[in-house]
Amino acid sequence: MVALAGLLVLTCGIIAFLSLPADPDDPNTFSALDTQVAQTVEAARAQNTATAAVVASPTSTVALATSTAGPSPTPSETPMPSPTATATLASEDPRVLLGEPDWRDAFNNGANWTLDNGSVLRTDVQDGYFLLTMKPINNGTWWVISWPEIKDFYLEATAITPSECVDEDRYGLFFRSPDENRGFFLSFSCNGQFRLAKSTGSTTDTDILIDWTESSAIFAGPNQTNRIGVRAVGNTIKLYANGILLAEYTDGDYKDANRFGFNIGADKTENFTVKFDEIAYWIIE
Repeated sequence: MVALAGLLVLTCGIIAFLSLPADPDDPNTFSALDTQVAQTVEAARAQNTATAAVVASPTSTVALATSTAGPSPTPSETPMPSPTATATLASEDPRVLLGEPDWRDAFNNGANWTLDNGSVLRTDVQDGYFLLTMKPINNGTWWVISWPEIKDFYLEATAITPSECVDEDRYGLFFRSPDENRGFFLSFSCNGQFRLAKSTGSTTDTDILIDWTESSAIFAGPNQTNRIGVRAVGNTIKLYANGILLAEYTDGDYKDANRFGFNIGADKTENFTVKFDEIAYWIIE
């Protein structure tokens, strides 16, 4: 077996750690891993100096969904804190409609991820959870990426917020990532909002596609469990919270087979740590 190599890159204000797998052409080998960590300064945050280019392309459209149905906690093999409200699974819930996932990581170990304890970000696996910690506040959004590459998919993760979770402390999915600097991120905030953004390669090229939007489908506050879902097929991206459609967006960037992971950012809470109970994907034919 060829040993893994580590590479630290500092360019355009973005710090990335890249782990190179022994055999990147074999996606079925769990030991062939490639996890990347990258930083983007978010343009929508007033405390940052970078200014984002808000997408104004005529080919990019957004439609916000409306629903009176409540969110639903996901069934899980691992006991999780109960949310403050309960609801039956909605008929449009992709997890119900699609059946068993094509791939699932229940975090029995950290084999699919780079585990690290840096000055800004900490990643770890403990007791069946992936722990993602943002140490300082007001330091933008960071993400970690796993090794599988998928095209046309539904991706979902189950996240549990910590005992301190306020305002725009945030967490979510990173997806359609062709490299450590580019990709989309769907974030949920602790005050019950969601946002869709896209990193296009540098700290000044972060596009806010859907700015912070409140939704009753998201369980707000500390010690809450939320299922975060993205359905990306062709140019159409659909965003879900607990199986309920939040919004639909049209964007054709990075729609080939690319990687995915998690994102996190701290607005008010130092050492903001979110626990992920699982992440899974379904391939859409």
